[in-house]
Amino acid sequence: MASQRGIAMIWWVIVLLVLFLAAAGYAYDRYAADEEKALRIAQLKEKNGELIAANQAEIEKRRELSQYVGYTDGGSQSQPSAIAAAIDRLKQVFVDSDQDGVENTLQAMVNRAEQKIAIVSRRLSDEESKVKQARDNEDAARQSAQNTIQEKDAALRTSLAEKQTVETNLSNTTRTKDQEIESLRERIAQKDEEVAKIQKDSKERIRVVMQERDRLAAQVKEVATHYASVRQNDGPDGRITARAAGGNTVWVNVGSRHGLKAGTQFEVFEYVKGNIPRRKGQIVIQEVEANQARAALIAEVDRYDPVATGDNIRNPLFESNKTPKFYLLGDMTGRWSNQQTAAMIQDMGGEVVTEVSANVDFVVVGRRESGLAVPFESRPEWEKIQNFKLEIIDTDYLEKYFGK
Repeated sequence: MASQRGIAMIWWVIVLLVLFLAAAGYAYDRYAADEEKALRIAQLKEKNGELIAANQAEIEKRRELSQYVGYTDGGSQSQPSAIAAAIDRLKQVFVDSDQDGVENTLQAMVNRAEQKIAIVSRRLSDEESKVKQARDNEDAARQSAQNTIQEKDAALRTSLAEKQTVETNLSNTTRTKDQEIESLRERIAQKDEEVAKIQKDSKERIRVVMQERDRLAAQVKEVATHYASVRQNDGPDGRITARAAGGNTVWVNVGSRHGLKAGTQFEVFEYVKGNIPRRKGQIVIQEVEANQARAALIAEVDRYDPVATGDNIRNPLFESNKTPKFYLLGDMTGRWSNQQTAAMIQDMGGEVVTEVSANVDFVVVGRRESGLAVPFESRPEWEKIQNFKLEIIDTDYLEKYFGK
């Protein structure tokens, strides 16, 4: 855009330069023509003055002669009475016996004077014609010069009008271009603002996404930690020592000495090829003795592979000779309230604590107390849970082993 505007400006400058040179040439030609015309007029005036002076001298001579031969008015025609009077005067002046000779002489003088006057009249007429022709030529030259001046003035006015038109068009074009440039600058500024806003929004979105990523990574880490903890607790807590014939009663080698209480549920499993645990059923403790307990078989996976003596039992929430500590976070979901959940944990042999510490074994996560409640991730105890790498479970996982 800038290069196109520059090229357009160069073209307009060239046009203005050409018009200026043309106007200057025209003004110079007019000045030279005026000088030449003035010179010619001066020459004609000088020549005309010379002719008029010569004619005046000739006229004076004519008048002087005409006074002697009866041309009293200085014209080209004499009056007979005036000539006769002149002859009488000459006769009185020249008194001679031979009057005829005098008269003849006077007549000859008159004739010669008339001839000279006729010649002078012709010359004067010719000179007057020349003067008239010179005046006519002068008037024609003056008129021609005036016409030339008018034509030059008209051409100059036309050139000036064209120049004004070009300057106006150039001004309008420049103003239009400036307006377009200003409009483009405003649009560029608007686009820059939009880009800045988009960048700011993008940064905010990236920040939110990064936070969400970190949160998900933390959750993945928590799940991995929980899975590792569960895998560590996947080992058997005891084994079935006997099963009543034809019934669902079994005995296990864990008792009150190990912290076992009635109502605790255990999964029954056996190890298969590759040391992989395979679930076979589920039991619930009914009667506890010091070193053993009686349980009821409440679920059996395969009746063709029944629960038998030697099968292993496990409960991820039960640890032999140890009281597991639980921390409740949020509202417990399901059939029981927080108070009921805490009571059942205690009945199962666990302990519910009110503060997060490194001694907590399980964090039971429910739901937020309300829509206005602070999210779990923003609470101070959550950071401790993450730092201590505590195992997090939900209420469904907890209820699975309540035996209720």
